[in-house]
Amino acid sequence: MTDVLTRLLDQLTAARVTVRVALLDKAFFTIAVMRLLQSHNVPFVIPAVVPKGPSGGPRRGWYGRAWRAWRRAPRSA
Repeated sequence: MTDVLTRLLDQLTAARVTVRVALLDKAFFTIAVMRLLQSHNVPFVIPAVVPKGPSGGPRRGWYGRAWRAWRRAPRSA
């Protein structure tokens, strides 16, 4: 992915196009890609997946969205 971005950034520089923000797919979510974009001073947005973790309730260690949704869910008496 860094090779693809390097070629793209070189083409944009040659064409004198400025990048306001790079919107990338989650496949680009790597440290190498983020360091490359930061070294070129390009702001970026890359979606990250929230780890879901094991199911079965808070005692077994829920993580991510499932735990937050369970905590906020209305309870009936």
